[in-house]
Parts: sequence; structure tokens; C-alpha cells
Amino acid sequence: MFWVAEGKQSEFEEVFGPSGTWPTLLGRSEGYMATVLTCESQLERRYRILDFWVSHYAFEVFRDRFAARCERFNQLVSAEGLIKRQWLVGTYYTVDPSGTEGDDLVLESGTSPEGAALELAQGGSPGWR
Repeated sequence: MFWVAEGKQSEFEEVFGPSGTWPTLLGRSEGYMATVLTCESQLERRYRILDFWVSHYAFEVFRDRFAARCERFNQLVSAEGLIKRQWLVGTYYTVDPSGTEGDDLVLESGTSPEGAALELAQGGSPGWR
């Protein structure tokens, strides 16, 4: 969850939106599916960002390979003063039944990242398996 600094909403949406710097950075790694940005409160300037990966392993590979770039990205976002505060709401996993890869963030077949984000924003539980 992100609370955006006053007057910075447009910049924040450009950076974290569908064709922004953040999804572009994540997209450089194999296994990245999508980023969904949702404004949950215009008044509070509160946003939720959901990043979707084909597996937890793919996410960890990204974190390892792109650690320096992510740190630089965070420094730039901080320097721009886009974010007033942030809070990690959670990470959602399911156990891989084959036991070959460990825990994964997986949507049920037929559930899109956008659909899962909408359901979460409305207080529901998306189609995780």
C-alpha cells in the first residue's frame, strides 16, 4: 500500500502504471506477468500495487539479478518525493503440489491479474489456488 505525496499522483501513476518505469524494470526478468496499479482512495492518495509472477522462484531470481537496479529505482523514487509512506500488505502463495519448486503465487486458470486486483480492491478473495 502506498500513500502518495500531495501533488505527485500523476507522476506516481506514470512510474508505476502499465507502461511505467516499475513494470518495465520487472519486465526485464523472465517470469514477470503484470503489474496492476489501483487507486483505493483519491482523498487519501492511497494506491495498491500488485506484481504478478509465474512463480515465487521467478520473483526471487528477479530480486537476485536486479537488486542493484531496484535499489537505484528506490533511490530515484525517494529523491522525487513521490511516496509519503508505504506498507507491505502481504505476499500470497500456494504450495506447489509437485514439490518441485516450493511456494508459488499462482492464480487459478482463467483469472487475470487485473481481475484478481479488482477483487482484492473490493475486499474479496481472488481465485488463488
